This record gives sequence, C-alpha cells and structure tokens, in this order.
Amino acid sequence: MTVEDQTLTVQQQPRLSVRVRLLMGILFLLLAIVVVAILRLPPKLEAGQVIDQFGVYRFPAGGHQFEIKKTADNNVQIILHRRITEVKLFSIPVYSRLAADRPISFEAERGWFVSVDRYQRLWIFHGLWDKEWGAPRPMPSGGTVPYAPAVLMQGSWFLPSGKLVLGGNVVSETGEWAGVPSAFFDRLPDKNQELSVWGSIPPIPVSPPRFTKQQQMMLEQKLNALR
Repeated sequence: MTVEDQTLTVQQQPRLSVRVRLLMGILFLLLAIVVVAILRLPPKLEAGQVIDQFGVYRFPAGGHQFEIKKTADNNVQIILHRRITEVKLFSIPVYSRLAADRPISFEAERGWFVSVDRYQRLWIFHGLWDKEWGAPRPMPSGGTVPYAPAVLMQGSWFLPSGKLVLGGNVVSETGEWAGVPSAFFDRLPDKNQELSVWGSIPPIPVSPPRFTKQQQMMLEQKLNALR
C-alpha cells in the first residue's frame, strides 16, 4: 500500500463514522417516539374490570377506546372510539384511525359504572333518577332519559332468530344478559326487583347466563374479523 492509499483510508474513515452516528441518531429518535407514544396510551382494561371514574380507557384487546367525561351541563357522556383499518399491506394493517360513535348521555346525578367483557363489548349501567331532583334534563339528542335505571351494551349480540348483529342493545329491556361480566352484574342494585325501580322489564336473572358453545364460536369469529 502506498502512502497515498494510506492517506485516502485515513480520510474516508471519519466520513463512515459520521454516517454511522447519523443512522444511530435516527434510530434512537424513532425509538424515543415509539416509547413516548406507548407511554401516552390510555390504560388498557382487563376483561370484566368495572370502571366508575372519568377518563379514557382502551379495550382489553387494545384496539378500540372509550372516553367517559362530564359535560358543562352536568351530564355524563360515554363515547366509543372504534379503530378502523384504512390501509393494508399484504393483508397486514399499516394504518388505522379511531372513529367516534354517537355519545351515550345521561345525568351525572345518577349512579353509573361500566365494563368491557371478553368479547370486547361495552356494558353501561346508569341508575335511577330521583324525582326530588326535578324533571330529567333534555339530552343533546333532544330526548330525555327515562326515570328508571338501565343497562346498555355496545357490541355484538344475538337477535331472537339467532343472528349475530353489531350495535347497541338496552339489555334491561331485551333481557339479553348472556356474557355480562360477573363483577358488573354483581354490582347492579335491586336485581330482585322487589322495589320495582326498574319499571316493567323482563326478570333479571339470578346469576350471569352463559353463551352456548355455538354462540361462543360465532362471537370469536366476529371478534377476529373486527381485529
């Protein structure tokens, strides 16, 4: 090797070092962005966990989110944010966004709590409206919430025909209690209906009913298709 070759080698090494440092800096920056994004994610719930605090929460599967907030009108608003995949690369989701459903609203004076079951279905309880508080306030939708307590569910549920559909269900009126989280069900007040606070509804079961094996299979297939 000549003196000129040695000189060229010495001059090229710093250039390579700068490129490596630049690449490492970019990788470190990307890693930092990912870490910050993860730390900023809302807390992820366990299936069946009961929540009675305002905030933003992730579903147990980690995709969908829901927000519980108190409005200036002293109402509770529960907003479900569904994750929608918009771009796929070789059947692999590479871009998705959260789309908000129509809010569920009721007066904050009522007792309330929520839960998400293993099939990623959101269960909501709101309590009785006391007549001493006056007339129920109009909600943003234009209507009013009935005096009686209610259990609502957002997610997959079965029609009487056996068909599985996706949407909202007033469980306390339809009697479709199958799959309700045990901790959520146990916390419901006056389930024996002796005080008649629930109004004219189908009898509330003594314990949470279970799905049949066929229904479980259909729910799992539906859940996998939505992921």
